[in-house]
Amino acid sequence: MAVRADQQIDALLEQIRGFMRDEVYPLEAQLLREGFGALLPTLREKRRLVKQLGLWAPHLPQEYGGLGLSLSEFGRVSEILGTSPLGHFLF
Repeated sequence: MAVRADQQIDALLEQIRGFMRDEVYPLEAQLLREGFGALLPTLREKRRLVKQLGLWAPHLPQEYGGLGLSLSEFGRVSEILGTSPLGHFLF
């Protein structure tokens, strides 16, 4: 678990903020109207996109396919993901 430079973390956080803004927040109205089950096909596609962007499992070590963030780094990511009921599910 390497500690990254602030610039690297800031860039990662900005990328996650952008994904949340563009891909996740727009789904919240549908979540409220139709429920979680109705969104599952869309959520699976968003998860695939998260993986494709290299943002998957920020809490897991790199050897297990995650980003290998430290606890404090993941805390900053979690703060962003927690702004939506879908955030942690997708990442």
